[in-house]
Amino acid sequence: MKILFLGYEESPVLDFLKTQGEVVSVSPTGELPPVTCDYLVSYGYRKIVPHGVLAQYPNRAVNLHISMLPWNKGADPNFWSWWDNTPKGVSLIEMTDKLDEGRIYAQEEVAFGDDETLTSSYGKLRREMERLFIQTWPTLWTIVPREQTGTGSNHRVADLEALKEKIRTTKGVEITWDMPVSSIQKLREQA
Repeated sequence: MKILFLGYEESPVLDFLKTQGEVVSVSPTGELPPVTCDYLVSYGYRKIVPHGVLAQYPNRAVNLHISMLPWNKGADPNFWSWWDNTPKGVSLIEMTDKLDEGRIYAQEEVAFGDDETLTSSYGKLRREMERLFIQTWPTLWTIVPREQTGTGSNHRVADLEALKEKIRTTKGVEITWDMPVSSIQKLREQA
């Protein structure tokens, strides 16, 4: 089985896939290779895969997203789940040429303790995403995906940059990855 993996080369998902068959790896900034594979798996790939490429993988392309879709589509889902106080979780979705709009193969909500930081919550979401993918992989392509329901939310990279600048300017506070999520929530209440 040939799998086109789009994401980071040090990914546990890539390591797992290597035990399952032949894998072609692409860096997050690299161009898509001119190869034909059986399946496409995207995890941490920060580009929208063009429709022409996805058309080669009908019902055989999956994206791993660290949010409880339809909440927090797009960039920085971990941050926005804390800022907007939306559900936190992980989703395996069908890839489409629309950002994080695909049908859901599998999804799990993730619980967090009061002592989390943005860094620790991101790490936990990644571990849960990787666990869900590995658990689901043997039957993934037999699952009938379900539509996303509700409006949810969508964020761009520029959204977080603008918010950081606003908080820095109005509150004199720098949002960092080591910041406790309780501080993020307090900042939102004061904004």
